[in-house]
Amino acid sequence: LEPTAVLRCTEKAMNAALLIQERCAVCHGQTVCDVMGAMASDGNRYTMADLRYDIKHGRLEVLRPGADAGAIPKGKVRADAPLAGQPLPAATVDEFFRFLQCQLRMELREHTGKHLELADKEAERIWPDVEAFITPNLGA
Repeated sequence: LEPTAVLRCTEKAMNAALLIQERCAVCHGQTVCDVMGAMASDGNRYTMADLRYDIKHGRLEVLRPGADAGAIPKGKVRADAPLAGQPLPAATVDEFFRFLQCQLRMELREHTGKHLELADKEAERIWPDVEAFITPNLGA
């Protein structure tokens, strides 16, 4: 890749999971050289492997050096999370571990399509709330 090539965010990126959407939007209009090593909001540095992955999956396009990337494409409208803008309530360590069990269930379901039975009855009880909290952030 040409270091001075300009990157353009695609509509596909703007309809992806929020982390990918944000990562690609930050690259929009920047050069390859500008984005290499930049800090992402998740605390990780953007690498050449990340850039190649985003290009391969059609989330970023490479333009000639000096090209105008134009406006960032609009993504689909997302519903706000049920408790958007409200502070999270205080939680005990046990409640946090129950949330993590639900998070693992969600990860397994999203990545493999399998269902994980939760042995902890209290984790099972909070599952609908956790699912509602996480689902708006999954993207397309």
